[in-house]
Amino acid sequence: MDSVFLNFSGLYTGLPLCGGRSSLRGAGEIGQVPDIVPSGGIIDLSGLEGTCCYCDPEAEASLKRVVAALPLRAVHFIDSGDYHYLSKLFTDRVSEPFTLVLFDNHPDMQPPAFGDILSCGGWVRRSLEDNPLLEQIIIVGSDPLLAEEVGDFCVHDAPTGCSRVGTELCFLQRENGKTWNMHARDRVILLPPDVEPSELSGLVAGRDIYMSIDKDVMSREYARTDWSQGTMTLPQLTALLRALMGGHGATTRGFLGVEGHVGTSVHGVLSLPENLLGVDVCGGLSEGKGGQTEDYRINAAADRAILDVFAGL
Repeated sequence: MDSVFLNFSGLYTGLPLCGGRSSLRGAGEIGQVPDIVPSGGIIDLSGLEGTCCYCDPEAEASLKRVVAALPLRAVHFIDSGDYHYLSKLFTDRVSEPFTLVLFDNHPDMQPPAFGDILSCGGWVRRSLEDNPLLEQIIIVGSDPLLAEEVGDFCVHDAPTGCSRVGTELCFLQRENGKTWNMHARDRVILLPPDVEPSELSGLVAGRDIYMSIDKDVMSREYARTDWSQGTMTLPQLTALLRALMGGHGATTRGFLGVEGHVGTSVHGVLSLPENLLGVDVCGGLSEGKGGQTEDYRINAAADRAILDVFAGL
């Protein structure tokens, strides 16, 4: 399984490639990506207009062509949360029924602000509406105060301690140590940031899954983004990812692990569970959004830890 970096905002500027060629224009002094560099390298999309937060139809058509040329079973780093709608373009390529497991401080289920334009804040809703193969979405770590984003999905007739949103959305909440049960028919389930890894893995047992990770699900101690952030820790996140991997990191074939600083590069071929259809990772703080050295260091450490799960290091 390969990895690839899609660079829109300059978030990945300054990363030296090993055995490949960067298409970036210019190079920063500080790398903002993990110590593992994919053979696919960095794809420069900084010149594509109409992509920040909202993806206009012309840009969407261009990005569909880019996504179609990339391997689906890969770890895709897709820049900041402003470009999280790319998850929809990747999952639209899945050809069998699947479950999307989303780690995000935001449900990303806002109705469109105008027209039917694809957006970083509404791509989950669009995916539910457009993709019949998307059987279920499990959203982990979202701020419960943002539940109003689901709009017309929302009703308030559930028992005390468990909020059921429509017939398709269920929050897993705890009261007096009890975990409320969910039904298989719930198409969208929201889990708290402290969900037990075994609870999460039990929900997807026997299913094909695609993982989407927005680093804003974590607190600022573990990630720095340009969106409001949650309370999950990096150890909690990686434990959940490993649980979804069957309790283990990926095995590797001919993989070279190198301990080092940001900017060290390695090649490797990852061998992941067959039921894992693909992964994407977003979230960060570019120089244009006020990113500083410490922000880059924290985000690089988070990206490295996430990628290490899939690299089996």
